[in-house]
This record gives sequence, C-alpha cells and structure tokens, in this order.
Amino acid sequence: MAIKIYSIISVLIIFVWYLCHIIKKYGVLKSISASFYETKDKFRLFMFGISISAIPFGLWPTKPLFLIGLILLFMVGVFSDTRKSNIIMIIHSLCATGGISLLFLSLGLYWAIWFVVPLMLIGSLMIYKKAKFWIWGVEVLAFVLVILGLGITLKKDKK
Repeated sequence: MAIKIYSIISVLIIFVWYLCHIIKKYGVLKSISASFYETKDKFRLFMFGISISAIPFGLWPTKPLFLIGLILLFMVGVFSDTRKSNIIMIIHSLCATGGISLLFLSLGLYWAIWFVVPLMLIGSLMIYKKAKFWIWGVEVLAFVLVILGLGITLKKDKK
C-alpha cells in the first residue's frame, strides 16, 4: 500500500510541476504534446515519469489493461515528434487515445470507479465548446480524473 501512496505522490508532483512549468514559460499550448517542441526531452521525461510512476497500480494483483495503458502512454513520449511524419502522428495519437481509454476502462473494471467516464465525456464536450485550446483542456481533464481515480483506488484496495 505504501508504494502506491508514493506512486500517486510522484504522479501528482510530475504532473503539477510539468504543467506549471509549461504554463509559466510558454502559456497554454494547443496540447500537452505540443510542448514537445518547446521542451524536447522534458516532455519525454514527463510522459516516461507519469507512466513509470503509476506502475504499482497495475501490479499486486496484476491489472493487465492498466499496464498496457501505461505502456501506451510511455509510447506517447517515444513518438513525440509528430511533425516528422504522418505515421509518427498516427502512432502518437493512437497511443495517447488508447492509453487514456485503457486507464479509464481499468478504473471501471478493476476498481468499479465508473463515474469518471461520464465526467470525462461531459467535461470534454464542455471544454470543446468553450476553450480555445480544447485539446489541452481535455488532456488535463483526463489526467486529473485518472489521478483522482487512482486516489480512490487506495481506499478500495485497503478493504
């Protein structure tokens, strides 16, 4: 249990630090992934750090869909130079969408935390209608809801 607490603290610190760094230095960008062109390796470290830090939630007992979701998010960092070619853009987008989707599915299937799914859908629609940089907003919402869900799993796993 303690390792999961350290894990969620690590995820939170990485997430908050990176977003604050980007917003302070560059403002809100089109997407979190667009920050790759401003920071290069910091974006990769962000994606790798988030993915690796959350691994304990996919173990003990093993939750394969959650682990696959984390691997896909790790791959978002690998395939970050989306301007290089269309194939990299497609792989990047599929990994990002698939990774987040599997994390949400995992929260529901493994821990019965389904409420995050309608929050994501409704929140995404609201952001899409209102925000200039809607992809950034949807990505931040997804990260926040997954982190919230992981926090709730701590209580559920205690039982």
